[in-house]
Amino acid sequence: MEGRLLFCLFGLLAFGGAGAADWDGRLHVAMNSDIRSTNPGVKRDANTDTVLHHVVEALVAYDDELNVAPMLASRYEIADDGRTYIFDLRRGVRFHNGEEMTSAHVKWSWQRYLDPATGWRCRSWYDGTGPVSVRILSIETPSRYRVVFRLERPSYIFLHRMAHLQCITAVLHPSSVNDDGEWLRPVATGPYRLEEWRRGEYVELERFEGYRPRPEPRSGLTGRKIALAEAIRFRIVPDAAIAQAALQAGDVDVAISLPISHYEELARADRLEVVMQPTLGWMTLLIQTNDPLLRNPLVRRAIAHAIDRDALAKFATKGFGVANSSAVPTYSPYYRAAFERWHPYDPEKARELLRRAGYGGEEIRIQTNRKHLHLYENAIVMHAMLREAGFNAKLEVLDWASQLNNFYTGNFQLSSFDFSARTEPFLGYGLVTRQRGTEHPWGWDNPRATDLMRRLDSVFSIEERGRIFEKLHELLRADVPVIGLYNLHKMVVLRESLCGFEGWRLEKPRFWGVTGDCPRGAGEAE
Repeated sequence: MEGRLLFCLFGLLAFGGAGAADWDGRLHVAMNSDIRSTNPGVKRDANTDTVLHHVVEALVAYDDELNVAPMLASRYEIADDGRTYIFDLRRGVRFHNGEEMTSAHVKWSWQRYLDPATGWRCRSWYDGTGPVSVRILSIETPSRYRVVFRLERPSYIFLHRMAHLQCITAVLHPSSVNDDGEWLRPVATGPYRLEEWRRGEYVELERFEGYRPRPEPRSGLTGRKIALAEAIRFRIVPDAAIAQAALQAGDVDVAISLPISHYEELARADRLEVVMQPTLGWMTLLIQTNDPLLRNPLVRRAIAHAIDRDALAKFATKGFGVANSSAVPTYSPYYRAAFERWHPYDPEKARELLRRAGYGGEEIRIQTNRKHLHLYENAIVMHAMLREAGFNAKLEVLDWASQLNNFYTGNFQLSSFDFSARTEPFLGYGLVTRQRGTEHPWGWDNPRATDLMRRLDSVFSIEERGRIFEKLHELLRADVPVIGLYNLHKMVVLRESLCGFEGWRLEKPRFWGVTGDCPRGAGEAE
């Protein structure tokens, strides 16, 4: 291990690390894996999204208070009882090639997303093919700076989906693709542009000198984005110990993927700042309800009784988090006592349910990976709990790419998995309330749940939406198609000499407004 550590540290130094004494204008960020592509919402994961949010922008975005706010739009209006969405565009916004953004670019971008050949993961949200989907009837451009979306029915969730952090609805320039429509690179409007992607080593972003920020203060993924760093280099450092050593040596400025199990050591370290942020991310144990054994609800309830969620949440978050089996995050304004109802930890009850189900000791595999250490550690703990309750549980440790692919194909029995933050509980329940044969073949296909989801999309009253979420949770508790464990905490570790970084509940680290060349306490430089 020592030889490997020294080898990798020498490799980091060879990249031209910033060093602890002086800042070279480039922000060096360590992350645990490479991005999957530069194509927004097509081939993605959390690291891919983090990088791309510095490069691309959408018509709307979430602010710090988790409201949908204008971004590339100067304003928006909802008309026709929620069937028509009108966006007036900001004027003078430039793409990375210098061309001004217009309504024609918005329409081109959306037509590309809705083209099946693009492979955009969230197309079914907008073309009417998904179980809870609204079809876009038309995208009209009545003027150079106005875009009108007309929907087949009212949709409360339409704006939230447009602001979605994972299925990014970026406005792109047509030069992002070649003459055959094949993806090249994002020519977008963000404060940074893609300079170089050296696969397996780093992604280099360069400040876009033609960027025109919004006038409001920085807030979430909107507001004033000031690119203080001349460049951001996202370095691929898979080994957490190596990333931590490089951070302490001053060879990287920020580490965004260190496991929370390192918290105590890092909090005591000199010249480092640890930002521990509660988020809306959701840690789960996925259950393949189409599996011959797990299709039996008695077996699924036995699994729920076998897992001590409170102990697991305290262990996994170092005491910062609490158990949550609801798709409504604990920090959501919708959260209430009703969402705390779940199957209590009771191994004897689990054994009784297994006897009633006729369980004969069949093997149950829990998929996990070592790249995301919290998924691996949780799997180990749940494996021990299941075995204590009488399950013949086995760990199946895969590489992350294989586990993620199995998530999309439904090729698992149990899977230690987490979902990135979703602000609207509708989007959280949408992760699991899916009919088989659409998107994810492991989805929960309870017709009552699907009907409630469809109803939710036409309800604009916050009080009524809250009551529907309670009904969804009761159905989830009865069916147990997934076991929610807790809401994630995100740990970002920075060199103390940096300033301007702020965490937020949507967990994506944002590096505009961050610099290594300002005094502590100065706040965001202008």
